[in-house]
Amino acid sequence: MLYIGDSVGRHINVQQIEMKGDLKINVKRAYSAVFEEKDTEISNKPLFPYQNFSDVVPQELKKANYKYLVLAGLTVDVTNLRTEVPGSKSKFNLMKRKVISSMKTMFKLGINALNQNRNVKYVLITEVSPRISNKASDPNSYKEKLVALCNQTLWELAKKCNRNIKIVKHGFDSDIFKHIKNSDGIHFYGDLGKQKYTDSIVKALLDIGVIKKPAHFYS
Repeated sequence: MLYIGDSVGRHINVQQIEMKGDLKINVKRAYSAVFEEKDTEISNKPLFPYQNFSDVVPQELKKANYKYLVLAGLTVDVTNLRTEVPGSKSKFNLMKRKVISSMKTMFKLGINALNQNRNVKYVLITEVSPRISNKASDPNSYKEKLVALCNQTLWELAKKCNRNIKIVKHGFDSDIFKHIKNSDGIHFYGDLGKQKYTDSIVKALLDIGVIKKPAHFYS
């Protein structure tokens, strides 16, 4: 399994998933949907512009034969939006278009992975994880609304698609940050956050039969 995630999506218990699914997981990092070299009127450029999903996914798929692909990211495509600047309200529709475009890019990467790599049998794409807005950087809580739009877009794309692409629904919401020390409202620091994100991946793998349910599930 090839698992490509950002600073949030990579925070999983790899060994636990490998043991449950009898898998070998290769974890790589990517952040934004596409390469962005400069700031724009609505967004700051990514910190690692060359580590974007559009470039990393096909590059990594060429290096080995993978049966499953997990794409866990695009947190940065929301984080980098300039919701703190004066006049951001007038730019909100542009921000919405940008995140919708990012989700379409991510979904297209999944389609391409299936079309261009005969060994890939299933693609999992995680929802953009919940967050709590920082009042200094997001005084109107636009980013929480944009996360909801990201996930709505993913589910709508999946509903129209008859390919082996599954959206990974998280089994937690923003209340999780109440239980994470020194939380920044974005990353799931510590064991609790790590386990919750891992549980989301495990549940999705159970749903598609990669991980087999223990006998007691059927009793």
